Amino acid sequence: MGLNRRGFLLQSLALSTVPVGSAAWAQAQAKLEDSLVIRTTGGVFEQALKRNFFDPFSKATGVKVVPVAASYGEMMAKTAAMNASGRIEWDIISPQYYELEKLSNVLADLGDCSAMPNVAKEGVSNACGRYGVLYLIGGQVLTWSTQAFKDKRPTKWADLWDQSSFPGPRALPNTGSPWANLIISLLADGVDAAKLFPLDLDRAFAKLDALKPASPAKHAPSRSPVRRSRRVALREPQSACQCAWPCVRNHSCSAARVLAA
Repeated sequence: MGLNRRGFLLQSLALSTVPVGSAAWAQAQAKLEDSLVIRTTGGVFEQALKRNFFDPFSKATGVKVVPVAASYGEMMAKTAAMNASGRIEWDIISPQYYELEKLSNVLADLGDCSAMPNVAKEGVSNACGRYGVLYLIGGQVLTWSTQAFKDKRPTKWADLWDQSSFPGPRALPNTGSPWANLIISLLADGVDAAKLFPLDLDRAFAKLDALKPASPAKHAPSRSPVRRSRRVALREPQSACQCAWPCVRNHSCSAARVLAA
């Protein structure tokens, strides 16, 4: 009887230890399905994932990776709808790492990731989140127009609000998660980084309200033309995040786990 993706990987996931060209590798390839559907943010970040993850994986396994661009909100809504209907169209989604436990009802349980040895071998500490694998860590950065500010340049989050020293339109990322914008608002308002939590939400929103007149629109980090346009002088792009690759529950997952491993 043939194995689906989930069953196969639970039995023989350590493909990184199998020499390419060996009988075991050929058998592993024969067990995998033809394609793997992965939610991405689109744009330049998807291109980077394709170059560094998807293409090497496809070359090694013959499995075609099909990226599907969706915003964070679209991803969450689509995942819930697929789980409710039982019609799973995506293999892998990419929520924030800290949300894995909250999404456990729609994600496959990887346990301690013992079937994925490279997670412990190659990943950072705690890369296995039980319901997903940490694949990206980064942070928010402040960027500016070098044409607008040739001599004096921004150096701190408060400068994003300082229209007298740095006049011009602003932009904030619309990632589907509010936390980064709330945190930088409090930092800009003088809250010490060591005393951020619990967040003073009223203070954060009040600070964001002060930025509204200079912010014509939020932007999706990977897909918005704001990234390459000159419509804003200062913006806070999402350079990276603490993101995970979980496999959607009730779906065969062997190729997904090979990729993550």
